[in-house]
Amino acid sequence: IVIEIDETLPRTSLPISWVGDEEGPEEGGEDVFVCDNGEEIPAKLENDGFADCQDGSDESPVFVPPSELPETYPEPSEGGSLSHILETGELRYCVAPYYPPFESYDDDGELEGFDVDISNALADRLSQHYGVELEFVPVESDWDPIIPNLMYGEMCDAIISAITTTAPREGVVDFTRGYVSFSQGVIGATNCVGCGSPEISDVYELNEAGTTIAVQSGTSSDYWSSENLFAATIYAYDSYDEVIAALDNGNVMYAMADAWILSLDGDIMTTFEDESIAVALREGNNELLTALDVAITDLVNSEEYGEIYSEWLDGQPYLINDWYPDQDNLDWQESYVESFVCDDGQEIPAEWENDGE
Repeated sequence: IVIEIDETLPRTSLPISWVGDEEGPEEGGEDVFVCDNGEEIPAKLENDGFADCQDGSDESPVFVPPSELPETYPEPSEGGSLSHILETGELRYCVAPYYPPFESYDDDGELEGFDVDISNALADRLSQHYGVELEFVPVESDWDPIIPNLMYGEMCDAIISAITTTAPREGVVDFTRGYVSFSQGVIGATNCVGCGSPEISDVYELNEAGTTIAVQSGTSSDYWSSENLFAATIYAYDSYDEVIAALDNGNVMYAMADAWILSLDGDIMTTFEDESIAVALREGNNELLTALDVAITDLVNSEEYGEIYSEWLDGQPYLINDWYPDQDNLDWQESYVESFVCDDGQEIPAEWENDGE
């Protein structure tokens, strides 16, 4: 028997079909769960935190993601993503701990930084609302594999590591609303032969043959420059320190990164591309996503947020309203039509039952 999975559909509705002479698993094979619409899925997928049935009936009760920025905490359902962390008392989050002031180790080897304080504040709010002792536990990860480490599900439940919400990332993970926003920026080299222009007013002025730019691999500047500055030569380095070293050594004309951190190493020539930093979760963890959205909103509207910001970052807190409904769930809600299964196996819209025809 071969199981075919149509992976072009959203993760919340992956239809499973059997190919072969049999209509399903052989007797004594894998148990199945029968959805309310008649669809069959492996029994182990019931209450796994994802809506595997097209009608969502394998998750009890069915959780419908909000269509507006949520203001109230969701009730945890048995077997769901939110129940899991409340029952275990911890949420493990992947973090690449070499990006101060967001995350780094102090002299005693303790993790500290803006993201660390944000995660602790979110844990406090969830603990207070749900009446449990909940701890957000950091798990060290390299930066490049941080999303795969989340997706595999064994290493961590979330990513809290200065990760920005980009379109490529949103294709594989779900993001909460942002808890801080920034712009990308550009600084120039001053000690190289044939350095770039000492002044630029628009980032697209760098889109010329012969222009060399350093970025950190896998960051927003890396993605953006590759897509928009195709005439320039982009050098991607493993760490931010290597980016600045390349600039200081005269190996490149410009460096691009988050404007706030670049300002520590040179004068910002221009800024572009507003973006938000948020918590990343595996797709389908909708209850946990909603609970974190509510907790983040409460935090950013509190005095505690200003104190955390001023402890680690310069200037005034900057936050754009970047929340929007999960499009995968909207597509499912809009496209799903409840069906009636005829005696011969044919399916018709449920509203046609007993309509006189």
